[in-house]
Amino acid sequence: MLGQKVRAALKLSRPFTLMAPAVGGLLFSYIAFLHSPGPIYKIPLTVLILVFANYASNVINQVYDREIDMINKPYRPIPAGEISVDEASSLAILLTIATIGLAYALIGSLFGTLLSIILAFAWMYSAPPLRLRSRLLLSNLALATPRGALGILTAYSAYANPFENHGLLLLALGMAIYVFGGNTFKDIPDEEGDRRCGVRNFVTVYGRRKAIQISLACVILSYPFILASLDNPLCSIPFAAIIIAMVFFGIRHPDLRTKTENTVLWTLFYLGMLAGFLSYAISAIGTLLC
Repeated sequence: MLGQKVRAALKLSRPFTLMAPAVGGLLFSYIAFLHSPGPIYKIPLTVLILVFANYASNVINQVYDREIDMINKPYRPIPAGEISVDEASSLAILLTIATIGLAYALIGSLFGTLLSIILAFAWMYSAPPLRLRSRLLLSNLALATPRGALGILTAYSAYANPFENHGLLLLALGMAIYVFGGNTFKDIPDEEGDRRCGVRNFVTVYGRRKAIQISLACVILSYPFILASLDNPLCSIPFAAIIIAMVFFGIRHPDLRTKTENTVLWTLFYLGMLAGFLSYAISAIGTLLC
């Protein structure tokens, strides 16, 4: 019984989505370390804390999206009855408290403050009374801010002040625009449940075709900011390649699904985040080490 509960709790993490905070935490804390060296243990701690913060966000979302998931994703742990709402809620609270506590105690005050803002967005996005998840534009903004911009700045703040690095701020802005648009791709296969539960997003308000056009426009708009953040423009090639693939699938095969719970577009969205992180990291590390 306990083993089943542990497996259900781990499934709530949605492991594929943890790749971005893990890679971003590693890369941007290391870049900051090169700028301003300090205790090396902060790098793995940064990765761990950002991964668990994203884990908390995923659990919070599934607690408050359980009615929608009954329609769209009945196999998830809560609608499938593998774990109760109270148990999942307790896990979300525990993860939130633990990650904030570790952030302040083991990394620093700026890191802790930025992480607290990220987790505040996680609760505001999914939980009443705000539940920004159901509000047009605010839904995308509530994900673009923490996952597109603040995650990068938080990881860097483990060693240095991110607000003094203009290239990093450009990258954060570019990734925020990217997430603002690309996040809509997850709403394409969820349209039925979102409509029935009164969620207002680009897909339910404007229709699938218009929503994809808006999303792709934002994704393309993010590229100049990513490019401007790099010391070596050639490092943007992986990110540009992902954007081209997203445009192709967005126009030709927007509903094509993967073996995961979403579409190829959603998978490409996450790969694009990783490509954006790597583009900046390769450029920055190359400059710092030369």
